[in-house]
Order: sequence, then structure tokens, then C-alpha cells
Amino acid sequence: MLIPDTIASTVGPYGTSKCRPVHIRASGEAAALGATEGAAHREARAEARRQLARAVARVRTIRCPKKGGCAAGCRQGRTQRLAWGTRRAPAIRRADLWEVWVREYNVFRMNCHCPD
Repeated sequence: MLIPDTIASTVGPYGTSKCRPVHIRASGEAAALGATEGAAHREARAEARRQLARAVARVRTIRCPKKGGCAAGCRQGRTQRLAWGTRRAPAIRRADLWEVWVREYNVFRMNCHCPD
């Protein structure tokens, strides 16, 4: 059973004001209660991945600034995924249930550059 107030998807920083490459972190997190550690972990991880997918969709819509310090305007390059992973807090026994917290994350590099 998911714990509603722990479900979140975050993106940061959201864009840039200068025309330069920037790293953006997207993450999804959730906590769940389960009869066993494994069941709670599976449920929390599945929801964290759903939240991560929402955050990644927001990252893909971020664009470079129009000018950003370039006379001819700033150009959008590729947005590449550099790193990814999972963070998990140790399971905690709460009455007769186990509580597990999970965060899934991706780090992207958005390439913005001034034309030559």
C-alpha cells in the first residue's frame, strides 16, 4: 500500500538563462507499506519509476534560452542521459507492516551552444 504524501516527481534546475551546457536531475520517489520487505520495495519502486517517467517527460520539453548571451541566438543540442540509479532507505518495521522508501533518478546534460 503506497503512502500518498510521499509520492513525488521532481526536476531541477528547471532550465537555464545562459547559453551553456547544463545538468538537470529528474527523480521520482515513493514509499510503501507491505506485509514483507520485498513486497513493500516492489510497490514503492514501481511507483517511483512511474513518477520518474513523468519527470523525464518534463526534462525533454525544456529548451535553451532564446539569446542567453549569444549575438546570433542560442542553439539547442542533444539532451543526453548521463547517469541513473536507485536510492533505497532501509526497511523499517511499523507495527505488523514494513515501510520502504525508494528514489529513482536520472541526470541529463542539455547541450546549449552559441553558433560559430
